[in-house]
Amino acid sequence: MLEALIETETNGIKREGQSGELASYTQMLPSTWKAIAIDTIGYVPELTEVNEKYVVARTLEKWVAKGLTDEQIYLKWNSGQYKVHKQGINKWGQRYDTIAYTQKALKNLKL
Repeated sequence: MLEALIETETNGIKREGQSGELASYTQMLPSTWKAIAIDTIGYVPELTEVNEKYVVARTLEKWVAKGLTDEQIYLKWNSGQYKVHKQGINKWGQRYDTIAYTQKALKNLKL
């Protein structure tokens, strides 16, 4: 699941997003990194590849344990919500489409 997320977000290449995301493999906003790191390990470590993959993997595992489906997990990662599909342009001028994102992630999961 983590590898499919990384493939969907960055094609496996660490980079900054165009909407304020940190230079990472999973395209997190600084507030997301802070929140999931604190929730997972109790503090905010340096964003290294090892730390990122550990924290994100544990976050995904928590969502699986709560009963979220693969589709809901990828939707939640992409938009912060798992019940609403959205399309549009964000405040940075970047297009988003949570349906297309989720479909791509699910396809990557099956590879």
